[in-house]
Amino acid sequence: MSKMKELLLEKLNQWEKDIGAHPQLQLKENQVLTVTKRQLFKPTNNISRATFEAVRMHHGTDRKSITKILVNKGYSANSVSSILTQMIRQEIVRAVNKDGFSYLYPNVPAYKPLKAYKTYKRQEQKKTQPALKAQKKDVGIAALPAAATAPVVQINSSWDASTIIDHLSLRQARALYDELTKVFGGK
Repeated sequence: MSKMKELLLEKLNQWEKDIGAHPQLQLKENQVLTVTKRQLFKPTNNISRATFEAVRMHHGTDRKSITKILVNKGYSANSVSSILTQMIRQEIVRAVNKDGFSYLYPNVPAYKPLKAYKTYKRQEQKKTQPALKAQKKDVGIAALPAAATAPVVQINSSWDASTIIDHLSLRQARALYDELTKVFGGK
């Protein structure tokens, strides 16, 4: 452990000497050397931030008015409308419908970047119930619909009218009656 400490102290002393050799790198008292990340691109037109700020500053204003405010600042009306829709879907902004107008209110105290549509959809799917596994469908004869099983009536060659009537359902009896009235005539 002490060997590691000695190596670290040696490196720190070497760095201090390097800073002393370059006057532009010398630090003043109580000044901290900070490392900044290299910015890959410079955002020039952050429309989603401007849209959120407009909703926050003019909360309770309808969607059309927010769009007009941002169009006057130089943003595209279609882009503003699209961003507002995304913010409502992602619950950054809420829309309260009154009198046929959609009044906008912020749901969060500060701007938070919009999520990509695909990422947002995946999160929505995780919130919902997992998909049920598809059940195997029957194949071949098993796939045929089951026939309604009616009681099988066996009529002997020595038949009796009361035996036949006792074994008929109400519908069968009505159908028999209709056929007999056609054959023999009736009321």
